Amino acid sequence: MGSTRPARPEGSANLVRPAWTVWLAGRYVMNDSSETLAEQRALLDRIAEAIAARELTAPAILFLESMKPLSFLGGQFMAFLSPFIHMVVDASDYDRIAEAIERRENVEFLIQRIEHHASGADDAAN
Repeated sequence: MGSTRPARPEGSANLVRPAWTVWLAGRYVMNDSSETLAEQRALLDRIAEAIAARELTAPAILFLESMKPLSFLGGQFMAFLSPFIHMVVDASDYDRIAEAIERRENVEFLIQRIEHHASGADDAAN
């Protein structure tokens, strides 16, 4: 005598999902809203201004240009280091920077803003 399964309603195969899949789906969703993009651009502009103020323009641009093809991996590596960074320092913007760096167009934006702030600093010095 074989046991028979109760019939499932049609389309109900995905009604019950393990909790970890719900957590995972919410954790790694790419949010491309314009508000998030504007926040990322403002954060990257602040970073560019700090780099130009410290006169680290050339090393920063060299590093960013060489890392641009690997920007996604760099962002993922920063996400991997996040728990350790947060144990040592209060890094409130660290996760936002890691998310922004994952996109190549944000790396290019950062390079352009560094150049802009550096040229502005050069004009003010003369």
